[in-house]
Amino acid sequence: MGHRMKICVFANDFSYQTGAERVISSIVNALASRGHDIDILSLSRGLEPAYELDPGVQLYQLFKDRISRNGLIPLSIKRSWRFASSIVKIRYFFERHDYDLIIDTEHVLGLMAAIALKGKSIYKMHWEHINFNVDPAGSKKRKIRQKLAEMVDSIVVLTERDRQYWLQGSRVKGHVTTIYNPLPFNVPDVNYNADSKVVLNVGRFDSQKGYDLLLEAWSRLPKDLIQEGWTLKIVGNGDTKPAMEQLSRTLGVEDSVEMPPATKDVASYYRNASIFCFSSRFEGFGMVLIEAQAHGLPCISFDCDTGPDEIIEHGQNGFLVENSNVDALAQALEELMRSKSTREAMSESGLRSVTRFEQAPIVEQWEQLLGDISARLAK
Repeated sequence: MGHRMKICVFANDFSYQTGAERVISSIVNALASRGHDIDILSLSRGLEPAYELDPGVQLYQLFKDRISRNGLIPLSIKRSWRFASSIVKIRYFFERHDYDLIIDTEHVLGLMAAIALKGKSIYKMHWEHINFNVDPAGSKKRKIRQKLAEMVDSIVVLTERDRQYWLQGSRVKGHVTTIYNPLPFNVPDVNYNADSKVVLNVGRFDSQKGYDLLLEAWSRLPKDLIQEGWTLKIVGNGDTKPAMEQLSRTLGVEDSVEMPPATKDVASYYRNASIFCFSSRFEGFGMVLIEAQAHGLPCISFDCDTGPDEIIEHGQNGFLVENSNVDALAQALEELMRSKSTREAMSESGLRSVTRFEQAPIVEQWEQLLGDISARLAK
């Protein structure tokens, strides 16, 4: 590697056990193991990371107590003061460290870092973990993304669809590169059980995940499928879980629906299912889809922004249906539940296609990008 770099990754709260933090940790560890010198600066609570990090990675935090980055958006005098004081702290931090590259992992943090670094010749990258269109046009958050695009030197997005959204919706100053999230584990030896009558979903309980739509679709399935023993399992915790448990009772499907708590042994649920059904209203990527494919599960998903249409090849390794169309979701479920041969064929296809999300090729794309940046900095 001819381009060892001194890098600071600017994150929100590294004590949080979220999908974004897991991916960031995975990429940071891989790049650190290849010789890059990496620090992680958290807005708050960054000294006790939720995920294990390479011993060479240094941890810093701006604030000891948790601060919501949304609470920093300057919509009031109090917030404006906090926003400004945070920028001063950020600038002071970077004045005491000599970095080649700053990677922010969230758009509000990115805007603060870009303002704090104004006038300094440090390469700035925004690493998007959701998608450009997640906030409505004209909203404060959309305007922050648009402003950020004009201030950073490059942007990394998780999907090609989101790349187009950034290019079409903002005056991008630098390059926009698509790099998929990697699988958090090596593809295991799979013994797919097409005879299982379990449909699975994994994730936190909130409005984004669309569990209300999934339960509604489940309630519209022909009764003979439920009588055959098919069950739906939604594994996770979250604020809307009690409401979803109540909804299952209201819809009369509580006897065929289980909602186990989040667990570190989620692999056991993948191994014992035969279909994965993804019901999100929006995503950045959809990590659980590639995790499910790596365990041999054919996937059904809404074609939401962004991710599913770049993971699922419709009719090959799963089904894509119109976003939020409950009837279409129910029809796709019924088709796959009734056809063991389709499940087996899609399982094999998914296991072949998911190899492109293994860590090695993804990390190589990051290395290529860092090499390009290093070459530009050397000019």
